[in-house]
Amino acid sequence: MAGKIAFGFDFLNSSTTVGEMSVAKSLTKDQIAEIQTWADDGLGLSDIQRRLGDEMDVKVTYMEVRFLVEDIGIEFPPPPVVEPEPEPEPEPEPEPEPEPEPEPEPEPAPEEFSEIAPSDGEAPAATDAPAAEAPMAVISIDEDPREGSMVSGVVAFEGGKTLTWFLDDLGRMGVEPGIDPEFQPTEAQVTAFQNELKVALKDKGIG
Repeated sequence: MAGKIAFGFDFLNSSTTVGEMSVAKSLTKDQIAEIQTWADDGLGLSDIQRRLGDEMDVKVTYMEVRFLVEDIGIEFPPPPVVEPEPEPEPEPEPEPEPEPEPEPEPEPAPEEFSEIAPSDGEAPAATDAPAAEAPMAVISIDEDPREGSMVSGVVAFEGGKTLTWFLDDLGRMGVEPGIDPEFQPTEAQVTAFQNELKVALKDKGIG
């Protein structure tokens, strides 16, 4: 698997609220054991959220479920390791065709020579209008999330550099290198990525 790049995602790690603590205290030992069984069976946070409402009449949001399982000590099996697909070998470049030899230009007749009078005035230099400032990070979300992920996508930075990001079923964030494995985003790019990702996840109803 490609190496992961570690940097902060503080907006995904907020503190437990009073409402989540009250839900944790209201659960019995049998209910906690039942939730642990769900986790052992491979259920993710979204499935546990649904079964809490259907079977225990406990209505909580996705993020509240994430903090609830931490508070009551639920342990999840490790996520499966997804091996990256091998990159296809580049096709050989075709050999360039030889350029034809240029034909000799005919010599001009003597009467065709004439001096070109200098221009009386110079044309004003063209000025380009300032281009609009491009965003520092652009988020795209996959239509079909990658295996083992709840949502995934790509973040593109200025200069054409990219990273692959994903959020697995346990709410854990991961980031992998894009085309350039040596690329490391700057602090400003990380901040822009976090802000844009937070907006994108909110639009998807996550977080």
